[in-house]
Amino acid sequence: MRTKISMATIFAIVCVFSVVLVGTPVAADSNAVGIVDVTVSPDQPAPNEPVTYLVTIENNAESVYEIDSLRIEHESAFDDPDQVWDVAAVPPGSSVEIPITTVFDEKGLHRTQVVVQGSVNGTSAYRQYPAAVVVREGGPDITLSSTDPVVGSGTNLTVHAVNGENRPVRNINVTARGEDVAFDTATRITAGMDGNTERDFTYRYVPQSAGETDLNVTFAYTTDTGQEQTVTKSLAVDVAEPRTAASVDSRVGPPTIQLTGVEVESEDDHMLITGSASNVGTETVDSVLVRVLRTEAIEPTSPNRDFFIGTVPGSDFGTFDLTAEIGNNVSRIPIEVTYVSNGNRITERTTVEAAETTTSSPDTGSETPLVVYGIGGLVVVAVLGVMGVAIRNSRQD
Repeated sequence: MRTKISMATIFAIVCVFSVVLVGTPVAADSNAVGIVDVTVSPDQPAPNEPVTYLVTIENNAESVYEIDSLRIEHESAFDDPDQVWDVAAVPPGSSVEIPITTVFDEKGLHRTQVVVQGSVNGTSAYRQYPAAVVVREGGPDITLSSTDPVVGSGTNLTVHAVNGENRPVRNINVTARGEDVAFDTATRITAGMDGNTERDFTYRYVPQSAGETDLNVTFAYTTDTGQEQTVTKSLAVDVAEPRTAASVDSRVGPPTIQLTGVEVESEDDHMLITGSASNVGTETVDSVLVRVLRTEAIEPTSPNRDFFIGTVPGSDFGTFDLTAEIGNNVSRIPIEVTYVSNGNRITERTTVEAAETTTSSPDTGSETPLVVYGIGGLVVVAVLGVMGVAIRNSRQD
């Protein structure tokens, strides 16, 4: 904890000393000297933020009060208190305000007291005044997280910043570094964060060698009182060796990309295949491409012989549409999926069930109308016969 008092302040104090309070009763001893008020500003400082105690000293004695020292005593630092010497003198019937500044290194409650020591007409006058200070958390805090890093593969580092106080901060500069790690962009700059808000800063980095390494992040900002503060955090990550590229058959084991929700419909002269390419892993995969494989009985056709999905994050999916002409007696359609994972291109194959197709029989379709027409003709003849008999009977009458 450090304390300072400026020459300008001393000059102002001397000027105030020259003003004598008219009509103030005076006493004959040093007991009439005292500290009547202490104001602390800011009321809840951050660690290492300057704190000013404005001390009001009043002299109601008959003689001048010679101030020898003014200090702030800490409960944990009584042997080395903050102190200023040879302050000045307070005339009889006068008062003076003296600022003294210090800083606190740690958050929490600090029980301090202001102590002034001097003399009145050769008699010692020692006075003290309690003043507790609460040092707050100190503005925003950050936490770090990273996806599993692999040598030579791009990996994300996320810096989650939380400003849990009511006071805003500004001029935020977030810088990430790491040994044997290459960052695409190492610094993020933003104007500020309001109180009770949070924000993520994402960095893309490529590890250059395997093994454990530390990612270091510095979060610098300026408080609403103009003080520059810095928060530094580290995250230890274990960088893995790159995996060897391989062609994987879906029957061997669960792939990183799996086809889910697949539906096959017969449409005009081709089949429409829709579904999702689901990333069942936790790492992002890139350049995801889905296509129908050509065989003697299967021909990929426009508009979607293949479908490029692109990037699929971990535990996420992308949809696709494929079209193909399917010959007779085809029950399964082969599908191929290729993608890039951790820098390696992987190919996986599976099959989906073809849609059923139905065709109408010409014989069945031609017989049904003839039967209907025959029955209809008989009904017409019967109706005409009945009508004829009715007409003949009416004429005989």
